[in-house]
Amino acid sequence: MVLVHGYFHRLWKAPRLAFIWSGLVIAIGAFVFRRKEDMLPTDDLAKEYNPIWYSFALFLPYIDLGIASSWEPILKGKWARYYKYVHMLLGWILAPIALLTFGGVIG
Repeated sequence: MVLVHGYFHRLWKAPRLAFIWSGLVIAIGAFVFRRKEDMLPTDDLAKEYNPIWYSFALFLPYIDLGIASSWEPILKGKWARYYKYVHMLLGWILAPIALLTFGGVIG
């Protein structure tokens, strides 16, 4: 019994923390990209803008929801454009870690 003491607690805690960090990054992205006036549609058939879905679509590296490619931050807010790339990089790092810890491969 001593060998498995705390195993299930650690197993539950690792994926939860990875998903919490991912949710925090998506929430920060939704705050940064909250104003539709600061976004520029890239094509005529741009989907309706929603900052939460835009942040979520930028964060997920393997899934194309269509909204991330339809909108761009305007050049006036250069820090928002730079944050877009930081946001995407964090998605490439945190999303696989969250999936691997949830699947029990790491953790």
